[in-house]
Amino acid sequence: MFSYHPCDIVAINAKRHNIVFQTKDAIGVRPEDDPDAPTETFSNTAIEALRRTNQWRYFPNLEAQNRLLRRTQKQGFALLSASKKDREKAIFIFMEIMALKQLRDEGVIVLTPESLEENWHKFTSILNDREIARRLCGRALRAGEELPLRKPHRPATLLKKMKRLSTHNYDIGCLLPQYGQDKSDAGRLSAETEQFISDYIRAYADPDQPKKSHIACECITAMKEENQRRVKAGEPELVASERSVERRIEKLDPFEITCFREGVDEARRRYASAKGGVAVQFPLEGVELDAWMGDIRTIFTRLGIMQMLPKEIQDAVPRGRRWIYAAIDRATRVVVGLRIAETQSSEEARKALNMVFVDKTEFALAAGAESHWAYFGGMHQLACDTGSDFISDDFTTAVNTCGSSISFPPVKVPELRGRVERLFGTMARQLMPRLTGRTFSSIEERGDHPTEDRVVLDDDDLLRILVLYVVDFYHHQRHRGLGGQTPANRWAELAENYGVSEPPDINTRRVAFGIEFNRKPSKMGVVCYGNHYSCPELEVCWRKHPKRSVRFRIDPANIGAVSVEIDKMWYQANAVNGEELEGVTLPEWIQGLRDIRKKYANEALLTLKLRNDTIAKIKAINTAARKRAQLLPIEFSEARLKELEKRLCAGTMFDHPQTPPVQSDEVPFGRKVHPHIPELDNQDPEVTDQRPTDPDEGEWKIEE
Repeated sequence: MFSYHPCDIVAINAKRHNIVFQTKDAIGVRPEDDPDAPTETFSNTAIEALRRTNQWRYFPNLEAQNRLLRRTQKQGFALLSASKKDREKAIFIFMEIMALKQLRDEGVIVLTPESLEENWHKFTSILNDREIARRLCGRALRAGEELPLRKPHRPATLLKKMKRLSTHNYDIGCLLPQYGQDKSDAGRLSAETEQFISDYIRAYADPDQPKKSHIACECITAMKEENQRRVKAGEPELVASERSVERRIEKLDPFEITCFREGVDEARRRYASAKGGVAVQFPLEGVELDAWMGDIRTIFTRLGIMQMLPKEIQDAVPRGRRWIYAAIDRATRVVVGLRIAETQSSEEARKALNMVFVDKTEFALAAGAESHWAYFGGMHQLACDTGSDFISDDFTTAVNTCGSSISFPPVKVPELRGRVERLFGTMARQLMPRLTGRTFSSIEERGDHPTEDRVVLDDDDLLRILVLYVVDFYHHQRHRGLGGQTPANRWAELAENYGVSEPPDINTRRVAFGIEFNRKPSKMGVVCYGNHYSCPELEVCWRKHPKRSVRFRIDPANIGAVSVEIDKMWYQANAVNGEELEGVTLPEWIQGLRDIRKKYANEALLTLKLRNDTIAKIKAINTAARKRAQLLPIEFSEARLKELEKRLCAGTMFDHPQTPPVQSDEVPFGRKVHPHIPELDNQDPEVTDQRPTDPDEGEWKIEE
């Protein structure tokens, strides 16, 4: 159960409610516009059912929006570790600023050097009184007792110090002196000898990687020649040994030396912190998303009929390596998104990102998993690399629309995305060696292994294997990065202690990840895939601007509603056809349209009941087949879906009821729909005319 704030707003059946209370098993809500109304209680099961439909909207309060955006402030300068002298100086400056702030708050001065000069006596009086009280620690000053006081800084300097303190959120450590404090003895050699040696030990930082002994020998040889010159010139000789030179080489910064001798990447790999990245505390506070070309070759098909094709056709199907997109939660190491793709693209990255916000248990069960995959919620920050699929406008806009921020750690610094990199490494080490057709991680490791001749898995097989591995094995395996705890147990623990933020509702996700169209609305709203969608805001827009086109987006996973943009705001427009489209996927609807057009090709106008009956049959057959064969749902690209919408749905019209469905007390979630039966009066059903007769209203038709 997600945690809610009393100021949160939830909309149920388009009616806004305030959160009254929340328990472990239920929440209580009250209508926003009626504070005296009785509290209505919803169980977690009911909330989960609502969340999957278009009847649920979640509007987080400002505190909830900013809760994940808070970051522990960077730790200031170490005041405690500074020397006593420096610490006392910093605290005295702080007291000066506090006295100055008091005068400013009382309206005596303004923060300018001139104003402070005019009221300098007032400032010094307040400061000296505070210093005496601070030095004496509450006791009285004895007669004849010496109490030296520090001299205050000049007005201009004091104002600079005050600005610095304000910039650092009044961290007194920022007032410490900034001079270097390392005054250790560099050695017993003379300054001239040290300078002479330093000119030679720089040669150690060379890509040819010379040895320390060679550098020391060359240095001492050159020093002997230099001493011969100095003896003739009457100058003091330089004295050092080869071991002295080697010790100074050993004192060089090992990271910098490795950068020069072995390259920056090797230095970063060797000396980088094992626990890089941003610190996180609760689930989905930070998520890492990346793509990896798996060490496995597959057959590029998802037809599911490879075994039925002739061998020559099977051999002609292309084979190769697929990209694996994975999203992992930093705090728990739980995989919250996983999919395979033919190539890296913004569309595939957005599909992987969308999995972070939805319950994937049904997907896991379809793949044959025995454990749940209900790890989802509201995400705070996403870390990606700078690949073209992640820096695209569409992907960045989708992240922002979902209320999250995106960061791009530096290139070639994988430890800042160490969780997802470690996940891919674990897959390569634990999973890929068990699969036929693996490509190995290098040519040396592969040797003469006949990878091309051992390709037997197709894309469905690979995705099913990955899901089973993640859901049933990886989530329940002890993780060293979690102190021996499993990712599933860590998620349950942190969710219990800190809660999980509510994910974006279906309207927000539809705006972020849906397929966009641009159409001119009619009195029936906008049409998409042969269905009309409308809402009160769209009706007002159509009356005011009947010729203006509007943008709208549709989610292929649920075509029961679309999101329409009106005056830079996105509104949910439900299907005019009724509740039958709620929960229907786009592939199911496309299959239903094909069946309808094939069976009733000669009829110009189809009844709504006929359409709904056909869709119900298609859904039942398709669901039963998927459960029987455990096949994953077929996905189409955005370009393919737009092409189908243009060609398959053109000219398809349904007879809609004149009065929209209304809510019924018998149906608590959704609306009760009564099929509309046209009055035919014993006429030929093929000859129907449902066009409006009012000339002022005009005719309507499907807009292309």
